[in-house]
Amino acid sequence: MDSVKCLDVEFHGDGECVFPVLEELRISEMPNLEEWKIGNSVQSFPRLKDLDIWWCPKLSNLPFLPSLRSLIIFESSATLLGFLTVLTSLTSLNLLGFAELPVFPGGFLQNLQNLQIGSSMIRTISNVLDDLSALKTLSLYGCSNLESLPDELKNLNSLEELEVKGCDGLISFPAVILKDLSSLRSLSFENCKKLKPLSGPIRTATSVQHLTLNGLPEMDHLPESMQLCTALRRLRLTYCHGLCSLPNWLGNLESLSRLEIEDCKNLKSLPDCFKSFKSLRRLVISECPQLEMRCKKPNGADWPKISHIPRVRINEEVIQWLDQ
Repeated sequence: MDSVKCLDVEFHGDGECVFPVLEELRISEMPNLEEWKIGNSVQSFPRLKDLDIWWCPKLSNLPFLPSLRSLIIFESSATLLGFLTVLTSLTSLNLLGFAELPVFPGGFLQNLQNLQIGSSMIRTISNVLDDLSALKTLSLYGCSNLESLPDELKNLNSLEELEVKGCDGLISFPAVILKDLSSLRSLSFENCKKLKPLSGPIRTATSVQHLTLNGLPEMDHLPESMQLCTALRRLRLTYCHGLCSLPNWLGNLESLSRLEIEDCKNLKSLPDCFKSFKSLRRLVISECPQLEMRCKKPNGADWPKISHIPRVRINEEVIQWLDQ
């Protein structure tokens, strides 16, 4: 398909309605495609819900797609992003591999619920966060030149899930952002090598129910302010090699029902608070050699601390499964 420059009547025919029942379409690896042309009198793709565009660096326009719900654009022309304003029914948008992101005019993406941004080149995302009043999930992947998250994030009043993964340049996370995100339920920081301790942001994350801390080498202890996360139900600690111990105040998390600890190789033992950890219903330990030995049933030194927990799994072995 290297020679194709235009998608026009030769592609979709000259009928009054173009692909009337098509719901999914992927346009991929068309390096010379410049234009997607549909006549004004033609009804275009009336049922198309999912569109993927991959490696089309010269494509400069999109037609009006009245039913489009999901759009993925990967390493293609930034000019395409100017046509998002006509996709008012869009609920999910993935922007991957762009050098920079444009300013989105306010009021056009009011139905957008899921936004994923992945690019090692972008330095800011503030220009795409205006007026996304319906946004529920924001995912940032591999944005290695992103040093901080913008204050505009606090205006996403409907945001329920925030994922920050592989953002190696991210140094800080302003506490004020989470303070205003009262709908936030899930928060994840993964493989952000320079991210400093999260005591400030965690202090304000009082609505968060699921927290994942993964691959944070700068973190050698859990932020004490985590005690204020009274709604926290699930905590995942993975690949935190600087973490040597868990604090006794962990037992103050009265809503915590699931704890997963994976590949925290320097974690040596469990604190005494586990003896009276009444809310904890499930404990998963994996790739933590020292901790695994101490938690073995029935003679491990830490087994008496966790023997009351209904479901306990160490690596792939379920060592306890009690009726709840």
